[in-house]
This record gives sequence, structure tokens and C-alpha cells, in this order.
Amino acid sequence: IMTYVNPIYAVGPREFMRLAQEAGVDGLILPDLPPDQDLEIADLAAQHGIAVTFLIAPTSTPERVKLVAEACTGFLYAVSVTGVTGAREGSALGEVPAMLALARQYARVPVAVGFGVNDAQTAHQVAQVADGVVVGSAFINAVRNGQDVGALAAGIADGCHKG
Repeated sequence: IMTYVNPIYAVGPREFMRLAQEAGVDGLILPDLPPDQDLEIADLAAQHGIAVTFLIAPTSTPERVKLVAEACTGFLYAVSVTGVTGAREGSALGEVPAMLALARQYARVPVAVGFGVNDAQTAHQVAQVADGVVVGSAFINAVRNGQDVGALAAGIADGCHKG
């Protein structure tokens, strides 16, 4: 589940993790929670067998990348661009290769890249340098526009597997 931290606080961290475990959640992506801001959530997640994923960005300092990479127990989410999530035009790579090289010095988990991955071409570009490709907004937009989400997913998957 990708969620902001406020819903976790609204339910209560202990209850949220209990409910998440009961529902079969195996991981949380927490885009607005720096790992050094609330250690209780990560500890509670671990107690419930739920992995946590935090984000780094092209603007993250080496010290920040180290801190975030070492805190991740699911995967490390590397944001491909600065700004907000959503499908974009053009290359999804930008500063990604250098950011991944730094992240891999510290990460004990796979490093996935997201933000701006919206088709087979961008998925292929990202898959060449990352351990995983994260796609979100492209699927939401496809649903909103009445497009075939299965075909979009298949195209993106094909893009990831091209040699």
C-alpha cells in the first residue's frame, strides 16, 4: 500500500498495522514520512511482518540517501524526477543512474524507480538501470479515461523485459 502517514495516525499506528496485517498487506510505501521522523511506525510495521519503503529523489544528499536506504526493508523507491508523481513526456532517467549508483552503496534491498513511467518505452529505459519499475499515475489515468488497463500493464511489462 502506498499511503500518506496521516491515515496511519488517524487510525492509530498500532491499530493500522494490526488491520494491515490482517488484510494481508506485506509492504507500505510511505512517501511523506522520512525514516528518521517516526521510528515507531517502522518498528510496528516490522512487528507485524510488513516491509517499509521510503523515497529518495535526485535532490537527496548522499547522507540522506544513506539514511533512507538503510531504513528500507521492502525496497528503496528512487524518484526519477523532482516534483510530483504523474505521467510525463520524455526520458524517465535524468539523474537516475548517478542516484542509483549512490543508493546501491547502502541499500540492502532492491532499488526501484518511479514517477514518470507511463508506457513501454519509459519502462524499458528505467528497467535498464533499476531493479524494479514503479507505475501508478499511468494506471489511474487509464481508468479515468476508460482505457484498457490490462493492455497498458502488458505493454509496460513487455517494455521492462525487452533485451
